[in-house]
Amino acid sequence: MKNLDENLTYIEFIEFFRKFGEIDSAKLSVDNNGLNYGYGYVQFSNPNDAKTVENLLEKDKILKEKTLYIQPYEKIEKNDN
Repeated sequence: MKNLDENLTYIEFIEFFRKFGEIDSAKLSVDNNGLNYGYGYVQFSNPNDAKTVENLLEKDKILKEKTLYIQPYEKIEKNDN
C-alpha cells in the first residue's frame, strides 16, 4: 500500500485490513517520530483475501481521506551475476 496518511497508526492500519481476512503479517514503515513514510505491507493468510481487497477497493480505496495505491507483492528473482 502506498499513499497512506502520515498520521495513520499501526492499529488503524491493521484494523482497516483485518476486515478483509486473517492477516499473517503487516508492516507500517515509520520514522523515529512515529509518523509513517506513507507505505506499508499486508500479507493475508489466504491469498484470495488479498485479491478481495484489490477488487473491493478498486473503485474506493480511501483510508483516512487518502486514496490508496494497492499493488500485489511481486517476488523479485535474485540475479547471481
